[in-house]
Amino acid sequence: MANVLIQGDLGLHKRKSVEVRYFVLKDDRLEYFLTQDDFTSGMDPRGQLKKSEMQSVQLEANLILQLRLIQGHALRLSIPEGAQAQASIETWMQKFGEIGISS
Repeated sequence: MANVLIQGDLGLHKRKSVEVRYFVLKDDRLEYFLTQDDFTSGMDPRGQLKKSEMQSVQLEANLILQLRLIQGHALRLSIPEGAQAQASIETWMQKFGEIGISS
């Protein structure tokens, strides 16, 4: 079973909107759920990326984490406005680095 390195709400930037999802970074993959309750109740993730699918991570000037994927796509993630105390976007960057995904 993979270790959870960090978890929390992140804004997933789409073309014209930002959707808040609950992300869980494990040592071998990134999973996302609609809510923390979905994760804690043991539901299957809505989506996941294997470590082998992730290429690099960068922090944009506006504190958006850009996760580049092997297929050429990228996910743009941020801490949602008004989020309760949780890990900073810099901490997420550090945790991606711990599994070998760096800038």
